[in-house]
Amino acid sequence: MDLLTYNIQHGRGQDHVHDLSRIVDLIRPFDLIALQEVERHWERSGHADQVAEILSAMPTHYHIWGPTIDECKAVHQSSALPPSCGRRQFGNLLLSRYPILWARQHSLLGHQSALHLNLHRGLIEAVVELPNGPIRIYVVHLTYPLPIVAESHITQLLNIVRHSRVEGPPVSGKHGDESWFNEAHPLVPDEAILLGDFNFRPGDPPYELLVGCHHPRLGRVIDKDTGLIDAWVTAGNAEDGADKGGNDATFHPNGVGNLGYRVDYCFLSNTISHLVESCEVISDCMYSDHFPLYVRLKNI
Repeated sequence: MDLLTYNIQHGRGQDHVHDLSRIVDLIRPFDLIALQEVERHWERSGHADQVAEILSAMPTHYHIWGPTIDECKAVHQSSALPPSCGRRQFGNLLLSRYPILWARQHSLLGHQSALHLNLHRGLIEAVVELPNGPIRIYVVHLTYPLPIVAESHITQLLNIVRHSRVEGPPVSGKHGDESWFNEAHPLVPDEAILLGDFNFRPGDPPYELLVGCHHPRLGRVIDKDTGLIDAWVTAGNAEDGADKGGNDATFHPNGVGNLGYRVDYCFLSNTISHLVESCEVISDCMYSDHFPLYVRLKNI
């Protein structure tokens, strides 16, 4: 099974051209795709409905759209556009070759910033029916303009992942109106996969909150029941390769050819770490300011 996570920077490539078609051509063969920075009706991308364009080009994939920003456009702009363009949205998009049994959106509490760009963040939680059973998929995009936000967002994320089985599916219990239960609502699976742009580097405190602290002799100390593993490392790659000039950078803040960072990840429940076959950065893809991260798993 082939997974891909990709921050597409609203379709704007390193050539400064907005072109969704080349991104669609890249992602179409994959089974599970987590996209970040997808937008609808923004001026900078020509008021395009990028969600609709992607879905139209990939009709065999199921999807969940999770806007984290949803705003009414200025009156002078919206009055000159079709009513459907009256709002602009920005967020995450999950695409799956397999049925998405149910999904829910989670909003992360943050702190308003006075001097630096700060965006509201959230994540998609979905249960996908794979050939050998369901699994939880999370699509994540985080940002940390303030140090206090970094720890808070990771703590909230971990609480969401760990509490999911306690909360159960979106509909549970009993009710006189049986239409609530017309669809099957399977229990929340134990195993989870987190995909996205986390905006931290290996070794940063938020990274250690997810994968455990580093012991000089034992390596990462991971909780047996709730611990997560980094697919990149499990596939045999160096955790800190990008910081040493390796080929695992998914983001180059000063342009390609300069030292980059690994900020895009696939984290998995440690109970399915044995399914990781390979993990690589598609470093020749210039369709965004990030590079896609490709993970191959054995059939789950």
